[in-house]
Amino acid sequence: MNKEKLNIGGRTWIDLVNTRYVEGNKKVDLFISTSHLWNWLIENNIIAKNTNENVITEELVSYIKELRKLCEEVLISVQSEEEIPQVIKNRISKIINDTNITINLLDKANNMDLVYTGKTIKDNIGYIVINDLIDTLNHYDTNRLRQCYHENCICYFLDTSKSGKRKWCDMETCGNRKKATKHYQRHKI
Repeated sequence: MNKEKLNIGGRTWIDLVNTRYVEGNKKVDLFISTSHLWNWLIENNIIAKNTNENVITEELVSYIKELRKLCEEVLISVQSEEEIPQVIKNRISKIINDTNITINLLDKANNMDLVYTGKTIKDNIGYIVINDLIDTLNHYDTNRLRQCYHENCICYFLDTSKSGKRKWCDMETCGNRKKATKHYQRHKI
């Protein structure tokens, strides 16, 4: 699967959920090894390209899979138009409380910015994912968080289209397949 397909969610935390997808009627988990996770983290600018692959331990893989599960539970709650359950909010709070982040001032010419640095790679990843999740929930209508309409797709996305009527995670794959099937059925002799 190509990189573009992995970044269809529109947000880091949604793209993390989309690291499990369906291809050829089989469920695929992108994080089958530490090297696969390392590649995904680099491709999504979560860790620096010069980060040694050895920092990706089995413990870190487990942690990121738990983050992914948590993010998916948030999406499922939003899809069912329910308030996010307190138990999920408590798990988010625990991740925040367990994350050790240092805030520094980056002073550029006529511009200042805050830089957040985790004490460990786990802290960095946890902060990036949870911060992006909270930012999305605070700045977008949750009705715009959707699962792809294609019956064989389990991917999610943030609909940022002007009309708010996006149905497919990716038009070239899921949308085109569905439209081609409908066309074939209409013109079948």
